[in-house]
Amino acid sequence: YNLNANFDVIQACWKMYEWTGDKDYLTDSCFVNFYDKSLNEYISRWKLQPENVMSRPRYMNQPENFDQNNNFHTCRGLASYVENFRGLTMGVDLIATLYAGFNASSQMASLLGNKEKAEKDSQMALAYRDILEKEWWCEDSAYYQTFWTEDRTFHRGEGVPFILWFGATDNTNRIQASVKDILSKEWNVENMSAFPALLYRLGYLKEAYTYLTELPQMNRSEYPEVSYGVIEGTVCGVMGVVPSASENTISTCSRLTSDTLNAEIRNLPVLDGYVSVKHTGCIATEIENNTSQELVWKAAFMGQYPQVKVDGKLYQTESCQDVYGNVYSMVEVKLPSGKKMYAQVSDEK
Repeated sequence: YNLNANFDVIQACWKMYEWTGDKDYLTDSCFVNFYDKSLNEYISRWKLQPENVMSRPRYMNQPENFDQNNNFHTCRGLASYVENFRGLTMGVDLIATLYAGFNASSQMASLLGNKEKAEKDSQMALAYRDILEKEWWCEDSAYYQTFWTEDRTFHRGEGVPFILWFGATDNTNRIQASVKDILSKEWNVENMSAFPALLYRLGYLKEAYTYLTELPQMNRSEYPEVSYGVIEGTVCGVMGVVPSASENTISTCSRLTSDTLNAEIRNLPVLDGYVSVKHTGCIATEIENNTSQELVWKAAFMGQYPQVKVDGKLYQTESCQDVYGNVYSMVEVKLPSGKKMYAQVSDEK
């Protein structure tokens, strides 16, 4: 019913590969058939090509007995996850999801050595990003529009979080403006479930912690999105654990608040085994690699530190900055299978 779903699933499969290293997500015939149909016939059947997304009709591929009073008819092929806004022909969330689907497909193709497909899908992803930035951004109001309707006008409603969730824009100023836009509104629990992981990733640590701790007590907290949102907000947000099978890396970064002494997660399923991570404040991290392979550990710490000591050896750091402006110091070290390692920031000369 919601056209976003196919592209959402494609990027989810890419994320699952990064977490598990399971090549079925890349090469199994059922998955590949789904990707190919979604990025070709499905695009054509619903007129979702970059040149058509702003001019496509409201209703398509309807039965002969089509009834505008039947929600099962009017919501079939809906160009958004938002189901209660009448007259829309395109939602900004679908633009963002199209970007994510083609971007994920490009990364899969690149990993499999299919350079031509990787480039083609990358260009398609960038075409949707170009539409987002040129058509949907309102410079005067400093926000993204969210709905495009059959009378060729923009309207505002839900949708902006999807732009950030799928990384559809890389414009720092617009990302900051979009976070401000999100934080200025009230949201349903389905949307808010994504906020801990999203806001931690972007560097809005205080706001992320608020959502993380308040979600379980909110109205409709029994919705499944809440549980998974809190888990991802904790694992990827607070603990900063992000595996990458394509790069053979495991990243960690403590985002604990100043009044939290330590945090630990044990036996987190990663690749073909498990990792355990323990943070002491924001200055020290211990990790144990219980997978079958040697990984590259990207150990990051909030703040500007010239060196990090890993198991007694000093390493020069590389610095980076998130959208909010937080500075991070990071080192890369080899983490053998079955090995436990300890990293701590250092001011030694």
